[in-house]
Amino acid sequence: MKLKRKLKKTSIGRGVNIVPWIERLNYFNDYFRGEGYTLQTEIIEMNDSIIVMKGKVFNAEQVMVADGVAHKKTNEPFSFQKCQSGALNRALFILGIVDSGEDSIMDEDEAKELQRNKATSGSQIYESMLAYVSVDYNAVEKRIPANKSILTSEQIKELKTLINAEKSKKAIAQASK
Repeated sequence: MKLKRKLKKTSIGRGVNIVPWIERLNYFNDYFRGEGYTLQTEIIEMNDSIIVMKGKVFNAEQVMVADGVAHKKTNEPFSFQKCQSGALNRALFILGIVDSGEDSIMDEDEAKELQRNKATSGSQIYESMLAYVSVDYNAVEKRIPANKSILTSEQIKELKTLINAEKSKKAIAQASK
């Protein structure tokens, strides 16, 4: 399906852009509601720990044309609302309300969680690289390009400074032999 207008994206940091749920919903309201399309959600499971919902899109003949499932932990704030919007967001994605650059679907909360996980992972990798510089700076230097997407520019600069210091120590030690 070719969209009638470009979808607005929002940046969630580190170069990741997503189409917010509300933008997808606005597009649906602008171009599908008038043609008789409707949205509906169904609770698939709800207990003390999790809520699972299915979002559904129906055409004018009330035939389901797309659906999507989402889940949230029930102890999260606004878990019911977030689960409902997540399920509908996925259903609208499946319907074809998609930006050309999107290859997967996530809502703003999932995107923030992904960024937190990447930051945590980047921090752990940085700490292990930092500790290993004095053991084998060549190995650390070779790992920098592979980890460039999860290390900050400050972390890379610090690693390179420490690597250069280790190279200098080695050169001085060899020169004094």
